[in-house]
Amino acid sequence: MAAAEQLDTSVEYEIRYFEQGKMHCMRVIAESKKVAYQYYLECGKHNSDLYSIRPDK
Repeated sequence: MAAAEQLDTSVEYEIRYFEQGKMHCMRVIAESKKVAYQYYLECGKHNSDLYSIRPDK
């Protein structure tokens, strides 16, 4: 019996946010949008500066 291949379910998320009056973008590889958002916060960013996290899945 062959071992089941583990699939990578990570997605690249584009996080757009404002910092010092300019829009910035970071790309995060994460399992979900929630995990990508948590990473954004852990980087010292603020929810009030967040513009979008894409894709919207």
